[in-house]
Amino acid sequence: MNSEQVKSIFTKALKSVKNIENSYGITAKNLGTLKVEPFSVTVERDDIDMSKRKMWVCLSVNESIKLAYDPHDNTWVVIEAVDNQEFIQLISEESLTEALDSI
Repeated sequence: MNSEQVKSIFTKALKSVKNIENSYGITAKNLGTLKVEPFSVTVERDDIDMSKRKMWVCLSVNESIKLAYDPHDNTWVVIEAVDNQEFIQLISEESLTEALDSI
């Protein structure tokens, strides 16, 4: 998978976002201001093994909170930067809307 493929998936998912409510004040109207050129990061998952997986950041909420696409299971994942480009998974949702609501 490359950034162009992720951008296409993200653009398609964005079209389905209508009403969202979250603690960061992100709305369907201001969502576009948070978009970033997709880039890959390695994320420590919240599974039993604390495995690491490559994901693609699509939104930057702030310096530490990002929204990433996980191509392995086609989910949207809220991740947090904890140390020098180290990321941990906070929440994983099947739809972009659910992930945005959970932030």
